[in-house]
Order: sequence, then structure tokens, then C-alpha cells
Amino acid sequence: MYGYDQKAVRRLLEYANCALKLEHKIVAMKFLFTEEEFEAADVPKLSGKMSYCTMVIHAGEGESMKADIDNFGCFGGARALGIVDDDRYYLDGRFFEPRGLYQDLATAREVTSHIHRCSHRVKGVMVRPLEDFTEAPDVVIIVSYPRNIMRLIQGYTYHFGTAQGIKMVGNQAICAEATAHPYMENGMNISCLCNGPRTAGMKEHEMAMGIVFNRFERLIHGLCMTITAIEHNPRKEEIIKAFQEHNITDIPVRMSRNYGHPFFNRDYPHFKEWDEKNPRIDEALFPDIFAD
Repeated sequence: MYGYDQKAVRRLLEYANCALKLEHKIVAMKFLFTEEEFEAADVPKLSGKMSYCTMVIHAGEGESMKADIDNFGCFGGARALGIVDDDRYYLDGRFFEPRGLYQDLATAREVTSHIHRCSHRVKGVMVRPLEDFTEAPDVVIIVSYPRNIMRLIQGYTYHFGTAQGIKMVGNQAICAEATAHPYMENGMNISCLCNGPRTAGMKEHEMAMGIVFNRFERLIHGLCMTITAIEHNPRKEEIIKAFQEHNITDIPVRMSRNYGHPFFNRDYPHFKEWDEKNPRIDEALFPDIFAD
């Protein structure tokens, strides 16, 4: 994105943290295509090997890093992100077929063919908290509990409508589902995670959203604009207090109102009257069965 404004992004993160109770920092990543880009990235290079999902965990706790092929401890991540090329052994399903994840080779091949992998070839990646990026990242990754992910989906839908093509298989969660998928589709994806990130430290109750950076601002705006429709009064009071502490004044939050109330009380008499005037056809055909 041209004209990247780190101050504006940090302000946007204040909106996000007021609207959500996040346990980790929002993370972002950037592809480093050339040796020159990799060397110019002003973050420490990993000294050893680490899985990509572990990099995201560390970034969620405030760390910044870059990694190339020598640092990837999981070639599932390296393959999904375009650090290494695909090979026939993988593409034909033979990599996963003996590992017990799928019933046979045909299933393994079909799943493999639908796991998103970046079609480019890059030197490496940079992973750090979004707030620390001084240039536009490529993908933003949010790891949180299911209700927060629900709220983010509602925020996404506010602007973009139904998220089409959400895809997950419970494997290659952070690298493919939360990074390669949104990047290659220029959109958003949800992941229930996989054994890798949970073994590395992500909690049993957590899941992830990955979204291209160019949609992140509208995601958070939609999140904030749906507070009145979704949240109940106790949570609204907390959000309003947080907004006041951060001098956020441009988000309307109405108490005692959401998309279910007071509309139910208004609509019930209408539907009750309609139901009485238009009995179901099965009631008309079989009055003895539906008799009191």
C-alpha cells in the first residue's frame, strides 16, 4: 500500500483493542522477495530453526524477526509461503498419505491440491507485531478466542458481505489457512488451527483469522460499527469507557439496543396475527393430529 502511515495503523489498533479483549498483539507478516529486501529488513534474523506458527506466537508477544530457508523448522510452512518449491512427491499426495491424516492416497492428493500455497518464490519473511511495521505488511493475523473471531467476521461482513471461500482442513493452519489463503485470494480466511501451533503454545480455546492488510482498516471499522447491533449493555459500558480513555469519539454506541431488541417486541404481534390467519397446510390437512 502506498503512503503507509504507521501512526494511523497504531490508532486503528487502539480501536480494535477497545472493541475486543485481545490476549495477544495483532501480528503481521511481509514477504521479502530478494536478497536485498531480506538484508534491508531492519529486524533480527533468527539464529536457529523455528516453525512459522511459532514465529507468529512470538510476534504476538511483541517480538520481531525475519527468516529464510535456513530458519524454517517446518517445511509445510516453507512450502505454503513460497520459501521452497513444490515437488511431485508433495503434489501427488504421497507426502501426507502415510501420515494417517487421510484415509488413502486419493484423499491425500485431493486435500493437498486445495491447501493454499503461494505461487511465488521468496527469499524470506518478516514477522512482527503490526504496530511495529514501518512499511505496509502483506497479511495480518489475529489469534484469539472464538467470540472475538465471530466479532471480526461480523465486522468483515459489514463492509464486504458474506466471506466466500473460507477453507480449512485442520492442517497447515497459520502458514496456509491464515497466511497463504488470504494473500492468494486477496481476502480473509478463518482457521481452527492445527496440531503445530497448539503444540507450540497456542491455547485450546484459540483460533485465528488471516486477512490481507489492504482490508484491515475496513475490517476494524466494521467491527466498531456493529458494536450497537451485537453487544449487550455491560460490554457496551466497557467499550465506551475504553473509547473515552483513548479519546475515540467517532463511533456511535447506543445502549439498550441491538439487532434483537427492541425489534422482537415490535414484530411479534405482526407475525402472531399472520400465523393465525395463515395456518400451515399440514394443520389444514390433518386437523385431528394438530387438535389440542
